[in-house]
Amino acid sequence: MANLTQEDFASDLGVGRATLAHWENGRRPVPAKVKRWILDFMGGYYRDRADFKNMLAVAEASDGFVTLYRPGLIIQGATSYARRTWKQAMNTEMVGQQVLPLMRRDMKFLEFYEKYYRTMLSGQSEVVSVSYVDESLLFPGRLVKASVTAVDVGEGRILRMENAYLPDLPGRAPPDQGVNIITMDDVGYN
Repeated sequence: MANLTQEDFASDLGVGRATLAHWENGRRPVPAKVKRWILDFMGGYYRDRADFKNMLAVAEASDGFVTLYRPGLIIQGATSYARRTWKQAMNTEMVGQQVLPLMRRDMKFLEFYEKYYRTMLSGQSEVVSVSYVDESLLFPGRLVKASVTAVDVGEGRILRMENAYLPDLPGRAPPDQGVNIITMDDVGYN
């Protein structure tokens, strides 16, 4: 996908480059039919890769709430728990959902998306993983330990997002655990 130009991708979708740019910038909504084509294209790219299959197997074994994310869209609910919980809470399938418009302003996700996740996805960051406590998107008032890790898959990069629900502490606020950042130097990657 690294060699795929915006013009080529627009042509594959049967639209002009300007239309594709409007979709990317959020100035126009992506028609449902085109969204499905894009997801099929992305899913087809990742689906048959051994490294992607291994990552899915590890995620499914964790039985946690794990999603795989590319800029703008959820490309895979990596665990049955994630797919089932999303469907129950949102009354829709999770694959193809745009995450950013769903986030509430009080959630740390938005701040961290701007501060870390964009550059983690592009490979222009020394940061490989960020974890922190945040409010649940699906269940307002519930807290989660969110861990977001950049993973190379072929020529692309995705974010593996895992949420572990924290126990409710009636009458007590959980201790602020701060933000844990892991860099390439921390994991010995030069």
